[in-house]
Amino acid sequence: MRYGQLTAAAVMCLAAGGCGERRSGSSRVVTPSPAPAVATHAARDEHSYGNPAEIRVRHADLDWDVLFDRKTVRGTAVLTVERPPGGRATRLALDTRDLEVEKAEASRDGTSWTAAPFSLSPADKILGSALTITLPEDAARVRITYATRPVASGLQWLPPPQTAGKKQPFLFTQSQAIHARSWIPLQD
Repeated sequence: MRYGQLTAAAVMCLAAGGCGERRSGSSRVVTPSPAPAVATHAARDEHSYGNPAEIRVRHADLDWDVLFDRKTVRGTAVLTVERPPGGRATRLALDTRDLEVEKAEASRDGTSWTAAPFSLSPADKILGSALTITLPEDAARVRITYATRPVASGLQWLPPPQTAGKKQPFLFTQSQAIHARSWIPLQD
């Protein structure tokens, strides 16, 4: 019971601290204090190689072949990217883990594609590898052709005996906390 009273008292103090007093004639008017300014750039995520303050992935379109017999996914991810106002960054950094990246391409409009230079950093046992793609300043989309590996921690493969109907295999994803990078290159 004592802890509940202390918690209630702390909440009331915090709530009262956010208000300011202003006297208007003989009556007292309480107005909220102005909110602090919002930071113009996001805090750095120490578990990601991504650079969303420079180039942010806004959408992903996936076109895959799911190969149950190999426990792999092969295909493309088309990422729609945007830069902050006035931003001219050309380096897109993505998170990957154990992906086989075949090629990267860039496009202004999603119809005409050109090869984009890319590199994969040496793998860290926890974070995986940074996929760095150099883009033209006006690129709005990136297409990455890649394949997963059977060890992808974010893909769970169930053989037919483990499914409800016991006839077909089943695939599901488990991307928390940083397992999405094992099946799609992204800012994880």
